[in-house]
Amino acid sequence: MSAKEKSKDKSAKERSGTKPADEKEPVVDEAADLEAYEPASARNIPRPPTSLAVQVKGDVGKLSISLLGDISSAPALADVEKFNKKGEGESRTPLLTVIQAVLAKAGGSMQLGELAAQTRKHWHRPFPAGPYTDEELIYIIARNSDSIRVT
Repeated sequence: MSAKEKSKDKSAKERSGTKPADEKEPVVDEAADLEAYEPASARNIPRPPTSLAVQVKGDVGKLSISLLGDISSAPALADVEKFNKKGEGESRTPLLTVIQAVLAKAGGSMQLGELAAQTRKHWHRPFPAGPYTDEELIYIIARNSDSIRVT
């Protein structure tokens, strides 16, 4: 076989992914590798500035949230707060209803950071545990609501 034919044969084997029989895989000492292995931990991974699927430009808390429609159609904040102050374990108003009442009381529009603080205050219970901050949770709820606009 000529040198030209050998080089064609070698390049064809490289493209096909096969190795000649005389080439052997390198021997790996697994015990030594396992001793040097350090398990990864989520605690070592830095948290991004937001857990939202799409990064919002700027500070999430500075977004403006507006109530769409007539403010008088929103629930009264006094009624919502009275209902939410009932004893432990009783039903409460949905979080979106509290958000709408807080927005109506504020004139129909406010910044997301202030809205999150006021909503927590009037809902009288902690927000659900999850990967989101209070502002991000309110943003997700408001963004998916037909009666609220995020700008």
